[in-house]
Amino acid sequence: MKGSQYNAVRRRVVKWCNGFASREKSFMNIESYGEIERFLIEPKKEKMDFIKLGTTCNMLSTWYAADFLEKYFKKENNCIIPLKQSMLWGFVDYMLYEEGKMGDIAPVNLVYMCLSACNMLILQNENEAERLLRYAISDRINSPEMSGTVCQFIVNMYSLFFMDNKLFLDYVEPLDNVYQELLDKLSDETSLDINDSVNKVCDFHLSRTKTDQEFDIETIMLFPSEILAPFLLKKRIKPDMVDLEHPLVKELVPIVESLSGVDNDPVYVRVIDEIGRYKIRKLNNGSLFYVRDDCNASTGVG
Repeated sequence: MKGSQYNAVRRRVVKWCNGFASREKSFMNIESYGEIERFLIEPKKEKMDFIKLGTTCNMLSTWYAADFLEKYFKKENNCIIPLKQSMLWGFVDYMLYEEGKMGDIAPVNLVYMCLSACNMLILQNENEAERLLRYAISDRINSPEMSGTVCQFIVNMYSLFFMDNKLFLDYVEPLDNVYQELLDKLSDETSLDINDSVNKVCDFHLSRTKTDQEFDIETIMLFPSEILAPFLLKKRIKPDMVDLEHPLVKELVPIVESLSGVDNDPVYVRVIDEIGRYKIRKLNNGSLFYVRDDCNASTGVG
């Protein structure tokens, strides 16, 4: 276990989020909600409206993530709400990708979509997690040659726990050893202690925070959704699971165990409902067309 590596990453994240929430509240929180309200009341939606909504929700998610991290480091009891809000608003950005409103998926977005799916699993919303994963592994990925170790593990992990909705991801390279070992432990019905495997994956997660890949963003450096989600899924089946010991996840587990559901934010629910009203259609010339089910309103997004 690389405690020094964890401490180095923690220092970087602490430095990044120190005072961030208070400094940026008027812009990233208040103005973001204002932009979202304008989206909701606009009767006709254009392509840029959906793009701006995704960007705004991503910004709002970042603000909530910083708010969570500050409270988490200070051991404040009210850190659960900002964490949940960060998960929810971050999901909207990738939901727009899933609906086809922002084009193909770049490699980095593929990883973040899979991590967002893990957030939905933590919140016990398996349907939305499946939607994102099915879209993420479709032919809309514009770099199919990418190895995608993390994505490969998440897809395999989802299929392990939800056999009725099994996903298939065809990679040339086999799953990385540290992830395969964890997957094997998760699939072992007799295994109640997966710490050895989790420790290795946690160290891998930390090692990837300095290479501009997977986890090199402060908002996800110390929140390993790809590790927390399968542990919670396993624990829901086997309540006697041994608690995790790695510093990356040890204090997070009781926090994420308190999270459930996705309907605590009425504005979020309205946004999801509004997005769901638009169904995408493809014209003969290849351009996209949105049709709003309830009023037959439509907009071209070429």
